[in-house]
Amino acid sequence: RLDMISQAHQLAIATDTDWIPSLHHIFQLGEAISAVQTIPADSRWYPHAQTQLIHWEAQLADIQQLHLAQASARLGLPATVKWAAHQAAQLPNDRPRRIQAQTLAAHWTKEIQRVHDRNHLEWANRLAQPGTRASLKMAIVEAQKVERDRPLYGEAQQLVNDWTQQIEVYEDEPYWTLAQSLARQGKFQEAIETAAVIRPGRSLYASVQTTIARWQQEIQQPPRPAGINSSVMTPASTPLSVQPAITQSLQALPTNSASPTITPLQPQPLIPEQSWGEHLHFYPDSMPTPVTISSQ
Repeated sequence: RLDMISQAHQLAIATDTDWIPSLHHIFQLGEAISAVQTIPADSRWYPHAQTQLIHWEAQLADIQQLHLAQASARLGLPATVKWAAHQAAQLPNDRPRRIQAQTLAAHWTKEIQRVHDRNHLEWANRLAQPGTRASLKMAIVEAQKVERDRPLYGEAQQLVNDWTQQIEVYEDEPYWTLAQSLARQGKFQEAIETAAVIRPGRSLYASVQTTIARWQQEIQQPPRPAGINSSVMTPASTPLSVQPAITQSLQALPTNSASPTITPLQPQPLIPEQSWGEHLHFYPDSMPTPVTISSQ
């Protein structure tokens, strides 16, 4: 008899859960009840068996009610989930499965809220699809219908933040574009004043401040002389990586070599007049024959 009661206890303990009951739990608890019902009235274990029988029968009734509620919630419809939550909440506080029932009732209540708020978020996403400032504002209004204590509140707030940033970009982009155009023209002070319209907390603020800092550095630098190409290398701007090579080349030149001797050209003597004949050669055969012209 003691072994039978011990086995019944193990079956009943196996069904102890604070989550959704299953058919297997119902079967195990039924087996435990059947086991203690076999204890005869004249047994010394009979009073204990009867106490457990009453307790387990109450648990079985609670499990059956919660299992039926779970079957309704599985349909996934707002009405069926709401009915399941109502059934779980109906268990009195003195019932053995009241904690399990309260847990399931809270879970199904959140499921109802999730289904209800999902409709708001789906509609908000549809409103935001055109991507215009007006459509984004309408989407934000729809997403803000999800209340703070609801399961989808975090998701709704993320969408609201994303759409708010897009609207801020739409509003600040004209000022930012104008400021960049002024900076390209060298009008850095005007560019800074134009970009300063974008206030802290806006989507473009961080990138704008980084660029403004660079423009301020441009203003502080001395102006470059007109007509001088900054890309031309001057001695002062010779890269440090080139200077060692120049120094090494200069050191390689000979220091004690003598300067090359330049010999001036000497004038050549003139040929004497009396010796011209020695230097001139005549060829009589090649001379033309004189022609005599007579007058008639």
